[in-house]
This record gives sequence, C-alpha cells and structure tokens, in this order.
Amino acid sequence: MLINPLSRPLDLVGDKETNYVQNESHEITDTASRIFVPVHGPFYRESLEIIDDHSGKKLKEGTDYTVLHLLQEVSAASTKEVFAVIYITMKEAAKLSLSYHVP
Repeated sequence: MLINPLSRPLDLVGDKETNYVQNESHEITDTASRIFVPVHGPFYRESLEIIDDHSGKKLKEGTDYTVLHLLQEVSAASTKEVFAVIYITMKEAAKLSLSYHVP
C-alpha cells in the first residue's frame, strides 16, 4: 500500500476530518506536470474536486481530467475506489486547487 500510517490515521470509511485535504495547490508548467500524485497521497475518487484557479471552474472527470492507478487492496478494504494519480487533460489549465479525502 502507498499509505503512510504515520502521516494520518487510516480512514476506510472516508469521514475523518483529519484526512480531508483542502485547497492543495498544483501548477502545470509543462506536459510532464499534467500527470501527478497529490502531495498527501492516494485519494477517494468520489471526494476529488479540482478547481481551475484562473476561471474558478470545477473540472469534470472524463472531460478535464482522468484518475489513474486504482489501488485494489485499499479499494476492496474500504469498498470505495481509491486512486493514486491524476492526469489533467484540460489544455488551458495552469494553476489548480485540489480537495480530496485520503484513506
């Protein structure tokens, strides 16, 4: 598993306030920075919210971004999909704010 048990308590339900990350900044400077792992690690798919800081637009999965690398073991234990990687496909995106819940 990619979860560091020392950084945050394990939250397989997805409701611990300590495991909610809000307004994490990510800047897209080149093609390589479009694919990244959030700073605090894997995230519950259903909790991920990405905002384009320039327009204030909430990005849509499947249109503006894709989540990659499903973590099978954690997803099975929590009964929720947990992913590790985000790929931004929206061409205009430059600076983003991410909010998400980590297991």
